[in-house]
Amino acid sequence: MDPLTHVLAGIVVGGLCDADGIGLAVAAAGALAPDAEFLTRRIPRTAFLDYHHGIVHTLPGGLIAGLLIAVAGGLLSGREWLSLLPLALGGVASHVCLDLLMHNNGIALLAPFSRRRFSFPVVLGLNPVTASTRCRERRYGTCLQCQASGLRFNPFFWTLLTAAVACIAVPQLGRVWGILTLSILFGLILYSNRMRMAALAVTGNGEHAVRRKAFPASFGMARWLVLCEGGDEFHAALADGRARRVLWERRMPKRLPPPPVKASERLLSVRGFKNSVIFPYWTWQKVDGVDHVAWSDLSYLFAEHAELYTLHLKMDEGGQLLQNEFHERW
Repeated sequence: MDPLTHVLAGIVVGGLCDADGIGLAVAAAGALAPDAEFLTRRIPRTAFLDYHHGIVHTLPGGLIAGLLIAVAGGLLSGREWLSLLPLALGGVASHVCLDLLMHNNGIALLAPFSRRRFSFPVVLGLNPVTASTRCRERRYGTCLQCQASGLRFNPFFWTLLTAAVACIAVPQLGRVWGILTLSILFGLILYSNRMRMAALAVTGNGEHAVRRKAFPASFGMARWLVLCEGGDEFHAALADGRARRVLWERRMPKRLPPPPVKASERLLSVRGFKNSVIFPYWTWQKVDGVDHVAWSDLSYLFAEHAELYTLHLKMDEGGQLLQNEFHERW
């Protein structure tokens, strides 16, 4: 999610606590702090995936970040840092909660103790409409441009903007607006649950699924991609909740990986990719003696005209790596 929405969430947290200007600033800093991980975006290949959503977005990392921000806020303002700690931690918590609601590939909340990823996406984040084809350049400005282009479609932004303005302009109503904001967010979650259930009901997925999850596939939360993992295949269905019908279905078998795919699984980039998604899936083809291996995140399978969150590898017949590139959009 974009930095501005996170800052607004921190201001609302401060409003809930009837914080003054310093308190609001500390809460906003806490809400922005976890995205310091994004500086690792410039690390080659997929190494940054081991760090982004895996350090400050975790429970231990969030506690440390909140503590550091509270101490820094105390030193700069002359206030007792312990009084600022709840605001800093509240800001960090708001950031993690919003990311859980907007990222298909989830967050490893318990890292480094567990790599299990948690997600509860109700609003579309990465999208072929707003994601830039220039993401391969690994420039922070391009990333911010992508986030800004999707800002107008984000209901969290508009809700939090209204609440944050109220917290600053009419401080005595800050708590009321904060509670109203949380109520609206809760309503969105309930609405998404209803959409999920409608999608699951019409997909005809089997009862013996190992995993079953639904991911938003449109800005309006009308379309949902339902993924069901069975013992021998993945079943994907794009469901339209308003029309209450399935737009398309795909079945992807679980196959024994050929030698090139097995070789790719030993690469740090592939291991990092598999650890950063919930539904990794590989495809392989041989073209003119070159092995083309692609690792993708099935939760973005709804994108029809672009590949989202995909790692491409090329290897020659001797196993020499010719290409190892990850882009959020291809």
